[in-house]
Amino acid sequence: MKERAYFASEETRALLQSNGLADLTSAFGAGRPVETSRHGHKEVAVAEARAADGQPVRLFIKRQWKLPRLLPRLGDALRGGMFQPDPVREWQGLQKLRSAGLKAAEPLALFCAPLGVRSAVVTREVPAQRSLADWLSASRAGELADEEMRALAAATMATMRRIHDAGIGWKGMSPKHLFPRSDGRGAFEVWIIDAEGVHAHLKRRDERRDFRNFLKGLHQVGGGGPLASLLELSLNASAVAMG
Repeated sequence: MKERAYFASEETRALLQSNGLADLTSAFGAGRPVETSRHGHKEVAVAEARAADGQPVRLFIKRQWKLPRLLPRLGDALRGGMFQPDPVREWQGLQKLRSAGLKAAEPLALFCAPLGVRSAVVTREVPAQRSLADWLSASRAGELADEEMRALAAATMATMRRIHDAGIGWKGMSPKHLFPRSDGRGAFEVWIIDAEGVHAHLKRRDERRDFRNFLKGLHQVGGGGPLASLLELSLNASAVAMG
């Protein structure tokens, strides 16, 4: 069996191949690993590329090197996610989100070895520079105006509702995976990264799980501060509305 390579378009194929990212071997050799990203048999690396017009393009490469689980989780079996390595899930999850009209990192290529023993997905950096976790830190430091915090909380909750309204669940819902960016008119648009936990066939218990995971992530990044309080109030109100 041969390694497989999937490119989002001929344009992205040309971009990656011109920067030496043509196959699984080059995807594993490219970039510099993010120190905090390594967990067991997977890591994320950052690579700098150049577009045809000479403009810089920052890429993120999520790579994994192990066999998928031989005994899949029940939830994965029910949702059709059996025996898939994380980069494959990431590729599919980002496509689901973008197809639903959400702002998510652009998946450029997926490389897979036979049986999924090694795999890598390449994405383009999102245009927002700060995660919601960073905005929460700024709020705790008193660096955000009240209007800015209300706009951030509203945009975050709207994004979470849009995900569920599209019939999508996202186990990775966390402040670390949401990247708000000001639109220059007092509102924010929110970009999504790390979509390996995205799945279809949303049920009410999945919505509750996603909110719990977000609250857990809120506390893991420090919690506290006026922005965190706004988000917790909104999440609690949503949980009450769900019954």
